[in-house]
Amino acid sequence: MKKITFLILLLMLMKSNSWGQESEKSVRHYIKAGSEIPLQYAIQYEMRTGNSFSVNAQFGVLTDPYNDAIIFTLESFGVDDKTIRLIENAFQFGLIIDVGVNYHFGKNYMGVYGQWINLTAADTPFELVENYLGISFPIPPFIPDFVPEVSLQSELFQLGLLYGRRFSFKNHPAIEIHTEFAVSKNLGSRSKLSSENVEVDFVNDQVDKELDAIFSDYAYIPTLNIFFVYQFGKLY
Repeated sequence: MKKITFLILLLMLMKSNSWGQESEKSVRHYIKAGSEIPLQYAIQYEMRTGNSFSVNAQFGVLTDPYNDAIIFTLESFGVDDKTIRLIENAFQFGLIIDVGVNYHFGKNYMGVYGQWINLTAADTPFELVENYLGISFPIPPFIPDFVPEVSLQSELFQLGLLYGRRFSFKNHPAIEIHTEFAVSKNLGSRSKLSSENVEVDFVNDQVDKELDAIFSDYAYIPTLNIFFVYQFGKLY
């Protein structure tokens, strides 16, 4: 995430001179609500200075039906069935934060964004973990029916590019619709197991290493985005 944040801040600093030259022009503020298919439902704040550049911050939720779509996307890029079975429960719900910079030309724009995806821990069958990693969880003696309860949680750090187009309404200038095509690539990840009834720390380094390699190779996330946009004010 530090790499992504640094890159976005660097781009913003590179454009600061341009923004300064346009300081006499209005700064426009937008609220955008919509969906990035098949990743998330999202709400975004965008600040646009002059006619050329804007910065934005976005919060989103990954949930049904996009959870299954993400798994399908990973399968399409070549992730094996064994790994899919291991991670699919962790993709049932997630929180996503984006920050980005866009360059506008006419009714079009292109941008770069960083993305943090936090996949909330979910129950994962312990047999899948044992088979995938080639380990056995310690079973307490004298408890023959003991079943380890294991959850998997992952954080993904993505860097992406997008192209978008604005559609305005002549009679309602404060309202727009934005459509976008975007694709992001994984720059890194952190994964771990957690449990309330069995020791899992001994295997977390292996879990993190195995899944980081998978996400790095296969976690390309293309999306088609549609946002309903409202311009709510000017700074000056």
